[in-house]
Amino acid sequence: MSLDLATWTEIIPILRESSAIWSAGLSEDLYRHYTWRQLHHAWSRQNLRFMVYRDKGQVVTSCKLYNCKYLSRGAELRLVGVGAIFTPQRHRGNGYGRRLLEEIIDRAQAQEQAGVLLYSEIGEAWYTDMGFEPFSAIDFYIDLDQLRANGIRLQAKPSPQPEMIQSRHDREKLSGLETGLPPAILSDLSRHYMRWLGRQPFGFIRDENYLAFKFGREEFLVSHSSLNWPKKTFWMLDEGSDNGGYAITEQAGSNLRILEVIGTESARQVLWQSIFSYALNNEISRLRGWEGVIRDFAPAFSLKQIVDADDSLAANRSSMQIYSAERNWGLPLLLPLQEGISDWWNQFPCPFMELDYL
Repeated sequence: MSLDLATWTEIIPILRESSAIWSAGLSEDLYRHYTWRQLHHAWSRQNLRFMVYRDKGQVVTSCKLYNCKYLSRGAELRLVGVGAIFTPQRHRGNGYGRRLLEEIIDRAQAQEQAGVLLYSEIGEAWYTDMGFEPFSAIDFYIDLDQLRANGIRLQAKPSPQPEMIQSRHDREKLSGLETGLPPAILSDLSRHYMRWLGRQPFGFIRDENYLAFKFGREEFLVSHSSLNWPKKTFWMLDEGSDNGGYAITEQAGSNLRILEVIGTESARQVLWQSIFSYALNNEISRLRGWEGVIRDFAPAFSLKQIVDADDSLAANRSSMQIYSAERNWGLPLLLPLQEGISDWWNQFPCPFMELDYL
């Protein structure tokens, strides 16, 4: 048995069978093109590999491996990220997926990696049996219809206010993974994020190539998916200022999902206030997000930081509430291979950001 780099000829049948669960609303042809573009992106050429596991020369399971760099307590750590583990139907039930992971773990140890990270969409039981530990993964939402029923209308505060930016493309001509964002925006996003990351217990190290890869994938889905993929909005505050920050949201129907709010404390206050004002005044029913976003409200999960900044909200604080529930998909799990990260999952709220989902 062997774990090897996949050839494109080996990848095609895997994509054909897995398209029903992972194509994100793309046709089979576009799904192949989307995957090919990812594998040949500037960031991917250094950090992403499509692997296959062979038994007697036959491909029996596959996965994607990511080179992940994390910052923790000022130290840069290398981890292996595992994604898209897939065993064809005819080979299931033979333990190939487990053997694949065991081989990945053995290689990570030999290469002195700090750990192995993955995000499970099937729960945690299968992975904890191999030594992986789950992080907390809570989804939260704020019911804005309830506030609106109480007559609350929040007005935007005086300047500075964030600039709302969306990517722009000629949808008919889009075939690559272009972000549709000016390079200056990617530079500002990376700079604000890395400054913010230095104050966190740990987190993914991002550069402009990484952000171009991530947002390029999203923009491709926005342009080609049959699922009406939600478009990202970037809330940029004081671009070029070390005191600024940004937020990223996406809207689906009457739900506004907050992917991250990054920057100094004062910048995050303005960003939250602006998002909250926009949502209340544009008939958004719910603000949603993963717990990495809600750290500004931890540990009590109160709305004090936003409420106290506005008299109309402060007067109705008792009627405001954040609802939360354990997330049953996208659960991050970690197998530590070095002592320096063995306590990561004790952090609450979990500092993983939804944008870094593998």
